[in-house]
Amino acid sequence: MKLLRDLMRDPVIWVFAVAGAVIGGVGAFFLIGGVWLTIAGVAGGAVTGVIVFMILLMIALASGG
Repeated sequence: MKLLRDLMRDPVIWVFAVAGAVIGGVGAFFLIGGVWLTIAGVAGGAVTGVIVFMILLMIALASGG
């Protein structure tokens, strides 16, 4: 739980979340359209951005640096 709290304070994870949300929202809006699907695209993009950050963090920690 402490690790999650520390990660939420890290500004880099917010950059990944916001970038994912923007990409997901814009993609859903232009490809599909509709308010609810755009909101779902934003939420899914933010979650995907955080997952990508976690994967990159795990790779960095596993490689020793």
